Amino acid sequence: MTALRPETERLPEPLTIRRMHNDRAPWWIVKRIGALALARDGASVERFHKIPVELDRLAVPKS
Repeated sequence: MTALRPETERLPEPLTIRRMHNDRAPWWIVKRIGALALARDGASVERFHKIPVELDRLAVPKS
């Protein structure tokens, strides 16, 4: 099995969230971050903060 490059190793989660929630993905992510923060799950909050960045990166066509 080939190792993933650092910029692609985080893609499965954002892609799954986008596929499951479509246009509502940003709202779902915000709600999830809030729930994780209330649960004091700092590692997951940090992980979920990176997901919108990855979704934006995927949405911008490369020139």
